[in-house]
Amino acid sequence: MHKASLALALLGTSLPLFAQVNCNTSPPPQTLRTYDPWAASFYYGNLTGNTISLFADISLQSPCTINQMLMTTYDQGSGNPVVPSQLGNVAEVRVYLIPGSRVGNEASPAAWGIDAAGAGTADGMPEAYAELTVVAWNGNSPIQNFKDAGGVATPFLIPAGTYGMCIELIPTTWTGTASLPQTNVPLLNPGALHTIGVSPNPATVWADQFMSLSNDGICQNGWQTVDATGTLIPNATPTGVTDSVNLSIDYTPDPAAGISLAIGEGCYNRPQAFYEQFADGTAQGGDLENTGWQFLPNGAPQSSYIIIPGPGYVTPTGATNLTSGAFTSSSSATWDDACLTQALGFTFPHPGGSTTDITINSNALIYLGLTTDASFSTCGSNYGSTATFQNGPPSGPLGIWAPHNCDLDPDPVAGGGAIYFENPTPNTARITWDAVPNWPAVVGEECSIQITLYDSGQVDIAYGSLWNSAIGSGNTAIVGYSTGDGSALSTLDLSASVGVTTGDGAFPPTLAVDGRPIAGTSVDLVGGDLSPGTAAGFMSIGLGGLAPPGFDLGSFGLPGCSSFLNIPTIVTSVIVFANPQGELRWTWNVPTGFNGTQAFMQMGTITAGYNAAGILVTNAICAKIGT
Repeated sequence: MHKASLALALLGTSLPLFAQVNCNTSPPPQTLRTYDPWAASFYYGNLTGNTISLFADISLQSPCTINQMLMTTYDQGSGNPVVPSQLGNVAEVRVYLIPGSRVGNEASPAAWGIDAAGAGTADGMPEAYAELTVVAWNGNSPIQNFKDAGGVATPFLIPAGTYGMCIELIPTTWTGTASLPQTNVPLLNPGALHTIGVSPNPATVWADQFMSLSNDGICQNGWQTVDATGTLIPNATPTGVTDSVNLSIDYTPDPAAGISLAIGEGCYNRPQAFYEQFADGTAQGGDLENTGWQFLPNGAPQSSYIIIPGPGYVTPTGATNLTSGAFTSSSSATWDDACLTQALGFTFPHPGGSTTDITINSNALIYLGLTTDASFSTCGSNYGSTATFQNGPPSGPLGIWAPHNCDLDPDPVAGGGAIYFENPTPNTARITWDAVPNWPAVVGEECSIQITLYDSGQVDIAYGSLWNSAIGSGNTAIVGYSTGDGSALSTLDLSASVGVTTGDGAFPPTLAVDGRPIAGTSVDLVGGDLSPGTAAGFMSIGLGGLAPPGFDLGSFGLPGCSSFLNIPTIVTSVIVFANPQGELRWTWNVPTGFNGTQAFMQMGTITAGYNAAGILVTNAICAKIGT
C-alpha cells in the first residue's frame, strides 16, 4: 500500500500542468497492414493475361472510408523466369464486396455486391474502381483514385459489418488501360501483373480497434482474362485461392466513432535482439566487407553483449565441407535454401538459453537449436521480412545469429562456393560460407562470411567479400542476434557500434484498451508485458494529460520513466492485482452523455529490481468517448 501511495504521488501531486494531448475531434486516419515489412515466399500471377485477385474477409466496427490500399507487385524485370518490367505502369483495379465471407464465393463474381446499407444486391458489379501504380518489390504499390462505374471520383465508404472482399488487378494489355491517367505512355511491357505472397498461409487475423482482416488468399488466375484483341472476357477456368496476401489498407473511421490512442512509452525498453539490415543493391556489403567483430558476453547468464572489433576472415583449411554431403531439410530440394543440423561439441550459452546443437541455414544464418522444418520461412532467406528472425522457426523458440542472412546459392551443381564447419579448438565452432554467390547470381560477386561460437558465449563474425547488389531482386541482408521468441528488436549500425553494450532484455509494461470506448459499454484496461515478480499495480484515469514525452520521474527514483497524468484531473485511482493470465486488468464503465469527452489513463506496476522506487510505468492512453 505504501508503494502504491508513493506512486500516485509521483504521478501527480508535484507535477505542473503541461500542454494537453488530445485524441483529435475525429479519429485520425488509420492503417491496417498484414505484413510489415512485406513478407515473401513466392511470386504469384501468370503470363497468359488473366486477372489476379487478392481475397480477404473484412470486418468493420464503424463505417470507414478507404483512402488507399497498398500491395506488393513483382513486375520489375527480375525472377526466374524473368517477369518483364512494368515499373510505372498504371493498371485498373476493381474491388468487390459480398456480405458475410468470401469463403465459398471465389469462383464467380455473380453473387457479389452490396447496397449502401451493406446488404447484398448480388449484381456481380464492383463496389469501387481504382488505379494501381506498379512499384518495384519490396516497395508499396498504391491502389488509389477510387471512382464509380462511370469514372467519377467517389469516396469508397464501407458500412459497418462483415464482408468478403476481392481486389482484382486487370492486366495492362486490356484496351481500357489506355484511358487511365498513365505514368508511362506508351505502357512499358504491357501484360499480366504479379504479386509476392506468403506460403503456407499462417491463418493470421490482423485487427485494430476499427477493422479486422482474415481468411486472406491469392487467386493467380482470376475471374477475367484479356483476349488477343485486348478485350476483357470471363475466364472459363479460374483457379482456387491459396497462401497469404501482402496488403495494407489506409482508411478513416466515422467522425463520431470512439477511439483510443497510445501516448509515449513505458520504461524500460532494452531489447536483447538487435540487427542491421542492408537493402538489395548494396554493393560490397555496405561497410562490413573485410571487417571482423566480436560480441563479448556481458553478465551471467549472458544478458547482453559488448561489441568490439575482432579478427578478420580466415580461409577454412581442413574443415568439413557440408555442401559435399546431404542437408537435413530444404525448401528447394537442393542446397539452395537448405538447413543442416550440426552438433557443436560443447555447450554454447546465449541470452535465450544454451544449446549443444545448431541448425545451419544455407543463407548465412544459424538457429541455436535443432529444427527439421523444410519451409522457405525456415530454410530460405528474408527478402525484407524480419518475421523469422524475430519469431524463430515453427519449432521454436530458437535463438538466431545472422552473420549476413541474404539469399545465397551454395548448391554444388547450380550455385557455387561451399559451407564449412570446423572446431578450431575444443571450445569453439566455426561456420563459414566461403565464396558463395548470391541469388540471382551476378558474375564476379561472391560472399565469404564466417561466424565463430565459444563455450563462454562469445561470438565472432568476420567478412571477406560481400555482395547483395542485384537491384530490384529484393535480396536484403540481415546481420544480428535474436532470441527467436517474438521479443522486440532494436536496430544498430554495426560499424558505428564499437564499445556499445546491447540490450539486457528489459521491456516496458504496456497499457491497452480491449475495446473501443463506446458510450454506455464496458471495456477493460489491460496492463500487459509485465516483468517477472509483478504482482500488483495501480491505475489512474484523469481528464487531462501531459504532452509527450511527459514529466521525467528520474528525480523520484524512476530514471527513464515518464508520467502523463496530472493529479488535479484524476477522477479514479485503483489498486489492481495480477490475474492468472499475468495481466493487470480493470473494467471501465464508459459513461453515457459524454460523447466527444477525452479521458487519459496510465498504469504503474510494482516491480522490484529495475530502479530505486521499485515501480515501472506504462505508456498512457487517450480515449475519446463516442459511438
